[in-house]
Amino acid sequence: MTGTVEAEASSNTPGSRPRFLSEAVALSLLGGFIYALAFVYEAGYFGAFGVPLHLIQTNVDAVFVLAITVGTALFVVFGVINMIAIFWPEHPIIQMKIVRVTVLLFLVMWPGLLYGFTAVDRMVILVAVLILVLLEVAWPVFVYRKRPTLAKRFEADESAENPIRARTLFGRLQLAAGPLAYGVALGGYLVLVLAHSAGRAEAMRKEEFFFLQDDPRWLVVRVYPSQIVAVLFDSSSGAIQPELIVRPIDAAGVRLVKKQVGPLKLRQSGPARKEP
Repeated sequence: MTGTVEAEASSNTPGSRPRFLSEAVALSLLGGFIYALAFVYEAGYFGAFGVPLHLIQTNVDAVFVLAITVGTALFVVFGVINMIAIFWPEHPIIQMKIVRVTVLLFLVMWPGLLYGFTAVDRMVILVAVLILVLLEVAWPVFVYRKRPTLAKRFEADESAENPIRARTLFGRLQLAAGPLAYGVALGGYLVLVLAHSAGRAEAMRKEEFFFLQDDPRWLVVRVYPSQIVAVLFDSSSGAIQPELIVRPIDAAGVRLVKKQVGPLKLRQSGPARKEP
């Protein structure tokens, strides 16, 4: 009886995996998340052309391609983290601070990684680094300078900020479900936001596009097994016009021709028209 109570108590410990989250459920959630990731990426890509989102088709092939891409990226990230782990500090407060600063710096650098770094981007990154150093390092070192060690100063700073974080949405989630649910929810949200921006960046940086051979005014946005989604392209200005067609692919197929016309001048908004 005592062992059963201890097992139930350990299963409810913050940070432990919930009892309902078995391996099968975790794999199902992972598959659903990859589908959502593929759809959000396509939504960012379609949104850059002004194409309605209901025309997106997320098939198994696209999900597999995305899974392979994400898996390759995770393998590279794992290799980098494995090298960093050699010098990883043992104190949990310092670990959390390093992770938080790294994530914030990555979010600041993300637009530059997508669209290329400019002089303005470098200045923004420099200012962000200075602000992070000031708030995350200089502030606790100065304010809690009477503490004997650097870890104690960081720990005092985290203890002072915890009540404020606890009142946020993710802070309440962390208190209710534990650090694991907090990390999964926040990480999943950030990944979806980054996927949407990456899809839009693909549309804005891409240089080669396919066109319908029988009517080269139409630039192909996506080719699906059963249909082609294309938008009207003005070759004189290099801009996308607020018109689109959805052409079904019949037994004879559709002939396409590749042209280098990018980067395109993508419109910010405007109605789109669907034609058979």
